[in-house]
Amino acid sequence: MFKSYWESLTDLRKESVFVLFLPYLVYTIPRVYYSSFFSYYMLSLYLLLIIVIDIAYKRISSGPHLLIRMGSILVISLFIVFLYSNFLVLQIKVFLNTHFNIDVRGRYLFLLVMFLLCGIQMLFLRRKGILNLFINRTLLVFSVFILIGSLFQLGKGPDTAISRLPDYARPGRKTEHLPKPVLLILLDGYHSPDELAKYAGDTDLYCFSRYLITNGWQIKSRFYSYETSTIFSLSSLYNFNLSESHHFSDIAELRAIDLLDKASFADSLEKKQVKMVNFSFFNIGKNKLYTYMYPEPDSFFDLFFYYSGLFSLKISTDNMELKGLQSDFYSTSDYNRKLLEKLPKFLDSVTDNNLYIYAHLWMPHLPFDFSNEINLKDQTTENYYKYWKFTGDKIRNLLDSVKQLKRYRIIITGDHGLREDVRIDPHFTFAAFYGFDSAAVNKVNCVQDLGKLVNDYF
Repeated sequence: MFKSYWESLTDLRKESVFVLFLPYLVYTIPRVYYSSFFSYYMLSLYLLLIIVIDIAYKRISSGPHLLIRMGSILVISLFIVFLYSNFLVLQIKVFLNTHFNIDVRGRYLFLLVMFLLCGIQMLFLRRKGILNLFINRTLLVFSVFILIGSLFQLGKGPDTAISRLPDYARPGRKTEHLPKPVLLILLDGYHSPDELAKYAGDTDLYCFSRYLITNGWQIKSRFYSYETSTIFSLSSLYNFNLSESHHFSDIAELRAIDLLDKASFADSLEKKQVKMVNFSFFNIGKNKLYTYMYPEPDSFFDLFFYYSGLFSLKISTDNMELKGLQSDFYSTSDYNRKLLEKLPKFLDSVTDNNLYIYAHLWMPHLPFDFSNEINLKDQTTENYYKYWKFTGDKIRNLLDSVKQLKRYRIIITGDHGLREDVRIDPHFTFAAFYGFDSAAVNKVNCVQDLGKLVNDYF
């Protein structure tokens, strides 16, 4: 049987699920092998399963009936789009948005690519051997080049860019303050108003800042972030600043996710018997995510399909909920709206002073959409600025609606600034502080220092 399968596998004129998987495997494995969810045993089982599927597919698809051949075309097309949607569907979406300012939903591009792949295979229905030969040779060549490129990922191991995690997780390390719950509101991609002022002549630029100052807040209008990626910024912040060496972002993204899953900040709060409420789409220590919005693996299955279309599918459908299939459902808009509705009631209900609350809003990050209130399709700096102002208004409304605001210490910050305009430095964001000592705030030099500030207040 093995000899027969080997002959079938090496016959490039036949369709092969294994060869179809090959470029994906050589791209993925070097990038995920150091994740805490990686297992050579599970990898072996998955590879064996692919071989079994390949054998079964070859036997079924070799039948003479037209329906069987049509079904095999649909199966191959589904495999291609699912495995390589990040390199097909996503890139088409980015291209249309960048060059034509056309925003097409990923689900429609998915169907379009499926239709094109099925159509191409239908054209070669009577000469399938020629098409298979071309596809298999192309995939093998791609696999070789991808393998060579992936070998460079092996240098991004767990600790190549991290010398030692800072030792802040000690229960006795604190500054004496009147006990109060702490709220950190993070605005994803919120840029520095001082930096935006260089390119926008709008007199309303500092309206939100003036509102905060009038109400007793301390602000940093040009607040530095070492990291321009959300996951790296948060992973560093919740491990007491891993970015000072300027090499933290050299590690792979999955390693940064692992570090956030084992956050020293969360360990420190636990030792101090401080509870944490996590309104975000990341696991932070033992504090599980509030909703599914980011490709964060939670099992070997998630890890194995990390670079496939699995996470795009889960995110765009609210983790495979039926409501996510509706044409008017946008996961980010739905998440932001629900969180802003929930926060006032939750904050007014809190009675425990030993409590840390983290609220992460996906705004003013793309897409520039919030329910029926604002919907800006074009990804321009002008539209970003409109959504940036809209975000400030929403946070102002949130603060005004919390009756028990004075019993909190609050931080509002971005994780980084605007990344899509080469004229604007994405390292600069904004921060505002309420209820903190001026001396302590003055020691905070960057976003990644905020974990230290909050930790010292418990």
